[in-house]
Amino acid sequence: MKVVQIINQLGRGGAERQLMLLQQGLRKRGVESTILSIYSNLDILSDFSSPKKLYVVGKRHKFDLFTLFRMARLIQKEEPDIVQTWLPASNIIGTLAAKLAGCNVIINSVRGIDDFKIPVRIAFEQLLHKFVRKTVVNSKRVQDYLIKHEKLNASKIQVIYNGISNYYFQDVKKEKKEELRNQLKISKNTVVVTIIANLREPIKCHEVFLRAAALIHNEMSSVIFLVVGEGPLETEYRELCRQLDIERAVKFLGSRKDIRSILSITSLKVLTSRIEGLPNCLIEALAAGVPIVATDAGGCREVVGEDGLCGSIVPVGDYRAVARESINFLRKTMEERLHMKRQCIQRAQSLFSADKMVERYIGLYEELSGF
Repeated sequence: MKVVQIINQLGRGGAERQLMLLQQGLRKRGVESTILSIYSNLDILSDFSSPKKLYVVGKRHKFDLFTLFRMARLIQKEEPDIVQTWLPASNIIGTLAAKLAGCNVIINSVRGIDDFKIPVRIAFEQLLHKFVRKTVVNSKRVQDYLIKHEKLNASKIQVIYNGISNYYFQDVKKEKKEELRNQLKISKNTVVVTIIANLREPIKCHEVFLRAAALIHNEMSSVIFLVVGEGPLETEYRELCRQLDIERAVKFLGSRKDIRSILSITSLKVLTSRIEGLPNCLIEALAAGVPIVATDAGGCREVVGEDGLCGSIVPVGDYRAVARESINFLRKTMEERLHMKRQCIQRAQSLFSADKMVERYIGLYEELSGF
């Protein structure tokens, strides 16, 4: 079986990480996978073994129609059984290119809720869906949204949860934790609350996290808050910290590669987004045994669960609820925290391992291609 995967670029994003995990898993199972990247950003390749076949299609400007024909020629050259596209731009151009190339099995991917699409774009995507055999979504919440708001046929949607590598299930050595605490100037007994989200998009709502942090700090002055991620909004959020008088309690760490180590010193993971698909950062926290307080955006509830064993879900934008649930957790006994840690790891293993994700994709490929 041969699969061509089309994506906008291979930067360090969630969809890109899922694609790289998938192509590694497919290779181990004897499925030939070729990646077509529209743009030349290939940063994530330094985190993974390089794919066997990778082409940069190249797009010179927004309306470069020659991209479509270059992509179609590459697809024809590869003669795949399946073409899968991964993000909004590649869903559009990849579907058109695959049809031009004569491919019969096309899979789109929708990995988040775009509640800001204009009607013309929705109508165009609905037209393209006539050429698509399945649309893969990474949460039931996204599936429900597509059925209700974009009128997709439920029978053409497949839910496949994100997967994470075994790396996140591995323990971090005590020495490495101590080294990180020393580097960040965080004492051994200080409690750490962490948010991991880019500072480029307002939909991540860091202001909700910081306002909650101020309330938590008033109750528990020994807590330190880590903001992991980079982007132009950092200046604005640093000013908010100054206004809230929590400058000394909040550390902006920028983009980091040592996420597993950061999670190893984290007591509670918080996410305050307004819009999400299925956040990898929450799954990584579960695998590391870190409980979660998250807003009810996208598939966050599907990650955390309904029973409260792995954390809490609060209304979007409600910083008081974020603070309240965070304080409730931080006041739990050590025995209660250890129990939650075990529950988190168990949930991540049962629902979100990379192996399970790869198996689900292979099952879908076999179903659609007849292999």
